[in-house]
Amino acid sequence: MIISFLIFVNSTCTLREKSEAIRYTVSGEKISKDSLKRQINFPGYQLKASHYDMLLSANGQFNVTERGGESFKITIFQDTPLSIKAVEYSTYKKDLIIICELNKGGEEWSEIARISLEKRKVKWKTRFGSFNLSTAIIQDKYLFGSTLGYVGKVDLKKGKVVWQKDDLWEKYKVNNFEKIVLYKDTLALIGRVYKMNNKTMTGKAVTFKYNKHNGREITKQ
Repeated sequence: MIISFLIFVNSTCTLREKSEAIRYTVSGEKISKDSLKRQINFPGYQLKASHYDMLLSANGQFNVTERGGESFKITIFQDTPLSIKAVEYSTYKKDLIIICELNKGGEEWSEIARISLEKRKVKWKTRFGSFNLSTAIIQDKYLFGSTLGYVGKVDLKKGKVVWQKDDLWEKYKVNNFEKIVLYKDTLALIGRVYKMNNKTMTGKAVTFKYNKHNGREITKQ
């Protein structure tokens, strides 16, 4: 699968190098999306991993049923007024990796957690960007993902953010990222960049590239 990418240089949406073909790497596992639609009064998000069936309610109650076994609950979020607006999830070393877009009193942000279903507990949890949760990808022990104007790399073993870029909205007006690709040492994301023209907001798809190890932006030499 070949995808052509355009490289963004500054907030004027000019190009800094020609389109480049990048192959999708099979070593990256994309995070499954579970109803990223914003809904009101719905029962929750249905998740399936290994031999577990799970229901994550909109207010954060996490009910797990082991197929052929018993049901149990895991508390991910203690704050009851908090609501979940979107969910992405996958597995890592038999554990559940889940990213939730959260809302409380109009404030919106995202958090990522690693949950041991066997031990029935949350191993770690950390803040991950803001809202407009976009597609994430796992490679080796790292997760790469994005939200509004935000790109980050998380160590799934330690639960620590390795590097992050959290000013892409301020610099470039990146609303969300539509695609994410890992190729060799490069992390590439197609973002929707907005610009005002004659009082009309227009969007344009542009590509951002970073060194996946240290987060440095890759520019034309």
